[in-house]
Amino acid sequence: MPIKLVVSDLDRTLLNDRKELSPRTIRTLQAVQQTGIPVVFASARHYLNVVPFLERLPADYFLCSNGAGIWQTAPRQLLQAEAIPPALTLELLAETEQHHDLHLRSIGGISDYLWSELKNDATPTDWQRRLTEPVLTLTLRTDDPAFYRAHFAADPRLRVFTYFGENIVTLLSARASKLQGMNRLLETLAIAPSDIVFFGDDQNDVALLQLAGTGVAVANAVPAALAGADQVTLSNEQDGVARWLEDHVL
Repeated sequence: MPIKLVVSDLDRTLLNDRKELSPRTIRTLQAVQQTGIPVVFASARHYLNVVPFLERLPADYFLCSNGAGIWQTAPRQLLQAEAIPPALTLELLAETEQHHDLHLRSIGGISDYLWSELKNDATPTDWQRRLTEPVLTLTLRTDDPAFYRAHFAADPRLRVFTYFGENIVTLLSARASKLQGMNRLLETLAIAPSDIVFFGDDQNDVALLQLAGTGVAVANAVPAALAGADQVTLSNEQDGVARWLEDHVL
């Protein structure tokens, strides 16, 4: 079947190891868009961390915070958000203070960080005053992400993600994931999963690699992503996504 939608993860997939979109990748995806095929970014990154890439390559849609937020690019508008309920957010924040080896890294709102350790010298204590908008993600830093992944995964209200080579744990609403976000976007666009190609590299990409009619892992992907993909392309450093699109779409 012809491809009707191109969807790609960002880090270690579309972006090179310097966290950049290469000139070849930009040219190739622009050429894809010129054929009438929309391009979608699907990332674990917060909204603010995706927007700079849209300045160089305006994707038609983008999923942020592992699918908890879905945006249309032009005009820029939020289509849907799956937030952590405020009461649960407060409960989780209180729990982080009880574990000496668990540290709050950020509280991700819909359009901005409500708090980030990169922007503040000390963790705020007046949570209720600061929680003025829905929380899409809580990101925690720990030396034992596997333990805390299992710990929080026992709570049916949460969805938990860890990432290859990183010491962070991300908490979302149980109703949020890249898979659920993509299914909602496909329903909005009236496109079948069989008509999309998805490119990914990590554990949180496996479900989309399996959902897509064509799931393509980059060569540097983790074993689970390689096993879940239909095909494997060159690595992110070798512009693997661009190479596959040049060979199969353009």
